[in-house]
Amino acid sequence: MGFKEFVKEIYNFDNFLAPRLIAICWWIIFSAMILGTVVTVIISLFTEGLGQALLLLFVAILSMVGLRVLFEAYILFFRIYDKLDKISCKK
Repeated sequence: MGFKEFVKEIYNFDNFLAPRLIAICWWIIFSAMILGTVVTVIISLFTEGLGQALLLLFVAILSMVGLRVLFEAYILFFRIYDKLDKISCKK
């Protein structure tokens, strides 16, 4: 896709830009969470011990799963709209 087509797609409201932005935001936040988890677990291993490090790792994994579910819910709203739009076009 060339630049002209990309600009035309952005300014044409047939397709939503938000699902792409949501995916980009998810990758940025997910990467930051992984980096933060690694740093925090390493620091915790030296200061608090193995038990605290494992607890932090467990909480981080739950947080990452929760983040994924939240962002999937955002995407779901746009997918529902797309499906309803296709159904209304059939009638």
